Amino acid sequence: MNGKRSNLLQRAHHLNFDLKALLRRMVRWGFVVLGLLSSGVLFAQPQAPVVWGQPRRLGIGNAMSPSLHPALLKGDTLLFCGAVPDPGNPRMFRPAVIASYDNGQTFGPWRYVGDTLFAYPESRIFGNGGTDFVNLMCCLYRSVNAGATWELNRQRRSDTGICWGTMLGSQAITIEWHWQGGESDPTYWAVISEDGGDHWGSALALNLPPTFEFLDVAMTRGHLLVLANIDDLGELGTTSADRTGQTWSPFVALPSSWPGNTNTPFILGDSTSETAMVRQTVGRASMDEADLFVYRTTDGGQNWEPGRNLSEGHPYSRFLCHPELFCCGKLWGVVWEDFWNPDTTQWGVYYRMSANHGKDWYPAQPLGLDVGQLDYSGGQFIGDEVHVYWNAQSDYATAVGRMAVDTLAPGIEIGIPLPNDVGQGTTVQFMGSAMDNDSLVRMDVVLRRQGSADSLVVPLSERITSVDYRGTWTVPQDTTQWVYYYRAEDMWENVSAFPDTGAFTFHTTGWSATSSVTLPPLSFAVSVFPNPSNGWPSIKLAPGWFGHGVVRISVHDVLGRCLLEREVAGQGGQLISLMDNRNLEAASGVYLLRVTAGGRVRAVKVLVLK
Repeated sequence: MNGKRSNLLQRAHHLNFDLKALLRRMVRWGFVVLGLLSSGVLFAQPQAPVVWGQPRRLGIGNAMSPSLHPALLKGDTLLFCGAVPDPGNPRMFRPAVIASYDNGQTFGPWRYVGDTLFAYPESRIFGNGGTDFVNLMCCLYRSVNAGATWELNRQRRSDTGICWGTMLGSQAITIEWHWQGGESDPTYWAVISEDGGDHWGSALALNLPPTFEFLDVAMTRGHLLVLANIDDLGELGTTSADRTGQTWSPFVALPSSWPGNTNTPFILGDSTSETAMVRQTVGRASMDEADLFVYRTTDGGQNWEPGRNLSEGHPYSRFLCHPELFCCGKLWGVVWEDFWNPDTTQWGVYYRMSANHGKDWYPAQPLGLDVGQLDYSGGQFIGDEVHVYWNAQSDYATAVGRMAVDTLAPGIEIGIPLPNDVGQGTTVQFMGSAMDNDSLVRMDVVLRRQGSADSLVVPLSERITSVDYRGTWTVPQDTTQWVYYYRAEDMWENVSAFPDTGAFTFHTTGWSATSSVTLPPLSFAVSVFPNPSNGWPSIKLAPGWFGHGVVRISVHDVLGRCLLEREVAGQGGQLISLMDNRNLEAASGVYLLRVTAGGRVRAVKVLVLK
């Protein structure tokens, strides 16, 4: 019993585009498809999604960081746990936190947490960057001023202690272990606060088997998830509950997890979705290297995907550093240490990211060399930047990268519009294009009964070229009026729909006109001819753009610089040349065409191929 309790206490803290004929055929309403491109280019996702600056040391000082979660990264607020020598007894240490409120440019002094000296204290920090907690020796300390001062929030009781916790918004959850007289195994309870630790609710039993050993806890938008070893061999599993924590589901084992020679796994949830991921490192035979595996759930822990080896080609080095996943919506990242680089004996830091909730991951990118053995690595997304941090040689360092994220949705052109009246069960031919400068994932048609929220999504997966699609879909067996539109999604999970205003409609045979609902006209359409083009294309504006003041057309490059700008007047329907008196040549690349009038803005991607 004492051995297991000791182990538990330890766990509590360790827990070509080959263009033969440039005929761009797909145009909007009422135009005829003239032909097909004989071959196409695959707009693959970029191999270097982040451009990194030079790493720099933060100069915090010689403070040990024995914690598994020593950093709290919340925008410009950075809090780092450490263990600083006591002035009166240099052989003893005091747990402390140091804070920066300008993202590491300057730091205040180390602030002590508690008043007890330790030979080797271990602490872990979590919070929201304003109200924050440090778990120290199974006690909970809180700061309500972003780390400036710390006070005891919950005291460890006899045979009871706090393992670990997490916080999302004002809700905090901790997992406690309890030992009752005569028991050889602990029981585990969840305790929740809805007001940042001002008040804590009653302990909620997790009702877990004796072989359960708690590892970590996480929150998604709607769920609480607990990660644990679910048997004596160390197999991983999760149990979940809604955010109230009242009822916990049976354990779900992670598929293909590797028990035994593994490091302490961690779990992280996304506050905007039901996506969560588990990080696990699996040792290789050499014992100097390990592989970094990630498991993903998209339904709050009900089902888990098989693990992915994110460090393939750059194995995780040793068992010193504990890389942490970090996320912001669909963006996920992880940083780890490679044992060596192919052409040097220096240590390397590597970064890998996903821009679609972990469905796909970009290749690993090196960040810096000669950093020494890492004790910690983590990061955060701020706007279009990635900030990563690591602890090496008793000091923290950081690097900042700018993401080359394509934030524009794909442009869609339709070749064959649907007749107004079609029979039930009719097979509809579709032809259209979706152009994007990163990989297209899918193109669909979405059907909805007029006045209803019900919808039917039909994938249009037959791709002729990299941008052109064709396929069929069937009119439902239902006498009604239908709203329908086409939509495309790219690898960044940007989604566009055509038409961009209003919706198409059609009637099935036998539909009664008395149920008709008038839809707004497609008054703000923008058509580009041709697209792709070997120079600046021409555009055609729908009549709705005129009569709302000045109509301004501009072209921007991928860096946002305005290359062309002109104002137009007149009526809709005429072709408008983008050339101005500067006669600026269009180099190959992707451009953004913007049309602005009366407070309405429409953006269309233009691809120029020379």
